[in-house]
Amino acid sequence: MINTQKLRLFFYTSAHFAVDAICAATIFHNVQVISIESLVIFTVIYNFLAFATQPIAGYFIDQTSDKKEIILLSFLMLACGFLIPFNRLTQIVFVGIANCLFHVAAGADVLQEANDKMWPLGVFVSSGAVGLALGMAFPDNTIIRSILMCLLMFIFVAVSLLKRLPAPKLQTKQTPVPYMILFGILFCISIRSFMGFVRSAPFEGIAYLPLILSVFVFTGKFIGGFLCDWLSIKKVVLIFVPLSAFCYFIGDNHFILWGMGQLLVNISMPITLYLVYKLMPNRPAFGFGLAASFLVPGAIVAVSFSNVQVPMWIFGLIFTANFILLLLGNRKISDKPSE
Repeated sequence: MINTQKLRLFFYTSAHFAVDAICAATIFHNVQVISIESLVIFTVIYNFLAFATQPIAGYFIDQTSDKKEIILLSFLMLACGFLIPFNRLTQIVFVGIANCLFHVAAGADVLQEANDKMWPLGVFVSSGAVGLALGMAFPDNTIIRSILMCLLMFIFVAVSLLKRLPAPKLQTKQTPVPYMILFGILFCISIRSFMGFVRSAPFEGIAYLPLILSVFVFTGKFIGGFLCDWLSIKKVVLIFVPLSAFCYFIGDNHFILWGMGQLLVNISMPITLYLVYKLMPNRPAFGFGLAASFLVPGAIVAVSFSNVQVPMWIFGLIFTANFILLLLGNRKISDKPSE
């Protein structure tokens, strides 16, 4: 008997890969004919629409019982951005909004069907890193983009035909959200984003660098949820956050070690997403969007300091804060009477 929940997760994960690849290819398509300034502006606009607006989209998507219409709309907007010869800015607006809608709608489904497990969260989010890198590496390959677009339409039909699980019962009693704990967890997401964009040693000489790095990021996110379900959040934080700091510090000039540091940092991704969801179980789309939106501040800070040699003691503080906040957030949420 086919497990429809796992099959839907597989389709969503594949779609996440394709959506991010198409979006990246749209931004960097024929990049040689646009100025660096224009590319920066387009990238900022895309990231604002794709990530910063996710909490807004999530707020409204939480009001709908079925996410199929939202996902179809996102795929159609991607197709418009890809097929219709709009100017570059209009294409980016289309794919940015499409990315936002898909992430929040599909992410909310994954959260609700995870049944308090973290491995589905890590699996779903992991594929985006590879898709993004593929789109950046081959932005002018129309065949790849066409295949990905056809894949998305197939996935929509397949997901629509799958029998859905009964919607989980929402809590009748609304408990107040501990905003300090929530902010601490969201800050950890910004820290992870910062560590993904900043580095203290140049590795530009390595062929297909973004694609190789994306494999490290993918692996960390993918295995993170499995490790948490197996060991517990507390043990994963106690073991892997110090290990990630160690690899990052000694891997300053060693690409593989630095990549391992990225892998270990991203193991915490399912943890933060799970903890945010546990704080607001009645608002899965908003919670997913809120978590995604806090990737933006970390990326902005990292890019702003891309030409600055960041002292190692700063990284020490960052890893220490991440370590403490993850443990504290997990403890506070685990101690809630309703849990």
